[in-house]
Parts: sequence; structure tokens; C-alpha cells
Amino acid sequence: MRFPDEDAEPVRLPVLALLAGYDPAASRTAGSATTVDGGRYSAADSALMNTASSLELRVARELRHAMAPVDLHQLLRLGIGAIGQERFLAALVTLTKPGDRCSSDMSHREIDRLRSNQNEGVRAAFRAEILPWLPAPARADAGAVLCRIDAAAAAGPARVRAEVVALLLDWLPLAGQEFHSDGRPFTDAESRLAATATEKEWKDAACLADADAEIEGARLGRSLRLHQILASAPAAARLGFAADLDQHLPPPPDLALSPIAGLIGYQDQFDAAFAAAFRRHVLPGLGPRIRAEAAALLAHLDRDGEL
Repeated sequence: MRFPDEDAEPVRLPVLALLAGYDPAASRTAGSATTVDGGRYSAADSALMNTASSLELRVARELRHAMAPVDLHQLLRLGIGAIGQERFLAALVTLTKPGDRCSSDMSHREIDRLRSNQNEGVRAAFRAEILPWLPAPARADAGAVLCRIDAAAAAGPARVRAEVVALLLDWLPLAGQEFHSDGRPFTDAESRLAATATEKEWKDAACLADADAEIEGARLGRSLRLHQILASAPAAARLGFAADLDQHLPPPPDLALSPIAGLIGYQDQFDAAFAAAFRRHVLPGLGPRIRAEAAALLAHLDRDGEL
């Protein structure tokens, strides 16, 4: 089926079914294309999937956000060759047309509403255009899949999982593999968990990463200014500060072995020791204006360590 307003790109139900059922994490582990329900794609299936148009890729991607990929995969497969297939495809394209805003710009509530409407539309279109024409055995299979989708929709939107967001924040994709930011490779279980991340979880991870970069940038700016003030302090104050800091610093972690939490903990301890030594030896000898500025910067440093 082709749609003139989509640059004459094809939309084929067999291709949508293959795209909907593709499991990237399991495929990497197995070394071959694998489905979300544990099956393997044949060479012909893989070749057909590789011919997917950009429209087919978009429709499949949108629909995978709207319902469980395993249910979507099974539902689309059951519709292949049915009498109402073309009308069903037209409904899928309509349901997944881009709106005025992309999901990354939406709130969680708006995303949930969008995916709920798409989910409901897919079920309605399947029941109207495909289900009546299926033979009895396939109709029974489709009914079971629809019941699962109905039940999931009735349960409401899935919650955002903190463990998944944390994993995405610590995710460093390299050469087709996943690594933690400290260089450790993901376990198979972590790869599978990351592969199940919802768009809301990706959105939260991206927002937190942006916020973290902003916070660290501000933290670096405050640290640089404090070192400028330190450099302008009298020599006796600088020497007393250095001796005090050296006495109270914790031993640095082994960068090759310490997990990210250990590195963050060391930074917090360093900041606390720096602030305490600065207040004891440098702050008293500063002029009123610089002292007020330094005190405000140190107060920020204290709060940074509490985050």
C-alpha cells in the first residue's frame, strides 16, 4: 500500500510485523535477528525487514510505544493477508502521523494520552477491519492477544522505573555494545532491561543528564572563582590552607576500580574539606566584598555536596 502524502513510500503489513517484533538486545546476544517472543527471523525475514521504508520504520516505532511489542507483533502477524488489510494499514498510518509536537516536548500526561489514543485506535481498527475475516483458529488467537492488550490498557500507563532511568544515565554505547560510564560492560540482564526503556524513561534520563551537566558546569565555575580568590590571598593564608586541606583529605580512589558512586563520594569529601580549610585560613583575611562573594560560593559548595 502507498500513500501519496508520504512521498509514495510503501507500507507493508509483513514488514511492520517484523519491525514490531524485533528485539535488539536479544539479537546482539544471539548474533542473529531475534523476536520479542523468543523466535528467530529467517534470512528471508531479515532481508525483508532491511527493505523497510522510513514510513514503515516510523509507524512501527510509534506503535511499539503504544503497546507491548510482543502483543503488537502477534497482532500484526495475524492480520497479514486478511481481507481488510489495506484499510487496517490506512488506519495505522493515520494514527501515527506526526503531530505539531514530538513526544520529547510533551509532558508525561500528554505522552500517556497520545499512546492511549493510538492503542485504542489500533484495537478498534483491528476489530473492524481484520477480526471478522479471520478463520476461526486465527480469530481465537487474535481474541486472546486483544484481551491482553485490553487488560494492559485498563491497568493504565506504566510507571517510570527509577532503576531503568539510572541505567540509562550510566549508559555509554560504544561499537554496538553497552558500557557503564566507568567502563564496565553491561551484563545481559542490564542490556535487556535497557532495551525495555519507555519513551518516558528516556525523556527523564535526558532531562536529568542535561540538568547534571548544567549543575556540574556551575559547580566548576564556582570552584574556579574560589581558586582565583585563593591565589590572591596572603602567602601565610595559602600555606595554612594547603596544610589543613592535605591533613583532612581522604585517600583518592583507584580510578580503574572505583565505581561511579565512589568517585562522587570522594568529590563530596574533597569539597567539604576544601570549604572547611578555606573558611579557617582564607576567609578571615579577605576584604568585605570578596569575603561576602567567597562565603556565598562556599555555601553553594556545601549544597552541591548534599545533592
